[in-house]
Amino acid sequence: MRKLILFISIITVTFALNKAEVTKTGNKASKELFMALSKNLKEKIKSDGFAGAVEFCSSEADKITKAVNLKLPQNVKVKRVSLKVRSAKNAPQRVDKEMLELFDNMKANNIVLTPLIKKMNKNMVKFYKPMVINKPVCLKCHGDSKTIDPKALEAIKKKYPNDRAKDYKLRDLRGAFVVTIKK
Repeated sequence: MRKLILFISIITVTFALNKAEVTKTGNKASKELFMALSKNLKEKIKSDGFAGAVEFCSSEADKITKAVNLKLPQNVKVKRVSLKVRSAKNAPQRVDKEMLELFDNMKANNIVLTPLIKKMNKNMVKFYKPMVINKPVCLKCHGDSKTIDPKALEAIKKKYPNDRAKDYKLRDLRGAFVVTIKK
């Protein structure tokens, strides 16, 4: 536990000079991606059900992420990562995996999940914002056999034969938004 708190402190203090600016930029970029994805996903669920949501995610989520990145300043990029990926495109890099594991350890030790900043080098930082399963509707595609929508499960099996993004419960860590900021 002491090592965990020390590690969190080091990560946060390492970029303390511009922490407020990094946090503002990170929150804005992650919110833009979240809002764009969730707005379109809600519309797809409403029109085509949860199987349609799976189709939407497989064909449109990357396009929406690219469109959001085009709207951001050139030195800012946002993506999603998870330890339990549905799409290999969301697999974490080594440092992303370390940060996701840190979030898991925080959660296991009842530490409130808040964004973390990791200084990569003198010209780049990464802002990590945890994604938590906060709504029962998320479990229609990411839950267990009792909560996943049967049609969604069928679509998931077709689109994502190596799917690992399931068996979540409410308040589980789903992954993180990663905002890379270069100077």
